[in-house]
Amino acid sequence: MEDAVQDEGQRARDPGQRFAARLATDPAGILTFHETVLAEGEASQNAMRWEDYIQTAMDPSDDCTIWYVGDYVKKDAPTYSTRIASFKLPGC
Repeated sequence: MEDAVQDEGQRARDPGQRFAARLATDPAGILTFHETVLAEGEASQNAMRWEDYIQTAMDPSDDCTIWYVGDYVKKDAPTYSTRIASFKLPGC
């Protein structure tokens, strides 16, 4: 199984997290599991370093659950928030 988590810190919208994925058996270059929102960014910041502490990992207990940890900014917040999420791809 392959996965792709996209952090939106490089995009023109407020930083948040989304994921899209594909199985190893899917056609190359096509993400068959379409983009899903993990956390919507509500604001941007310029003062702090960004994306230093983002992690994606496969859970070794089942080799199907993908864990993600990343940052996003809530509206009017003085600093970033952290989102921890897990997801399992259908058919795994």
